[in-house]
Amino acid sequence: MNKKSLVIIIISIVVVVLAGLLASTLPDGLEKVAKSLGFDKKAAGSPAVFIDHILPAFPYPTFSIIIGGLIGIIIIIFIFKSIAKVRYLGELLRKLLNIQ
Repeated sequence: MNKKSLVIIIISIVVVVLAGLLASTLPDGLEKVAKSLGFDKKAAGSPAVFIDHILPAFPYPTFSIIIGGLIGIIIIIFIFKSIAKVRYLGELLRKLLNIQ
């Protein structure tokens, strides 16, 4: 991992921690409108892991939001590393087969 990637990862972690500390526990506009119009109870549940951006395993919402954000960063890093690996293997295969 080069220096630029490490700096981007560190900045991402700092942003996630700060956002988690500043996150509001109040409902967003969509939830408020749904409650005021009475159709919030008709909404179907989803099998989501991050319900309202909170991990159910952690009792403290702020800590849970921070952990969820860090898990998101790890997932994004894994996706980008996987894409880079596939591209590298594709270029290597093209070189081996002399395909342009």
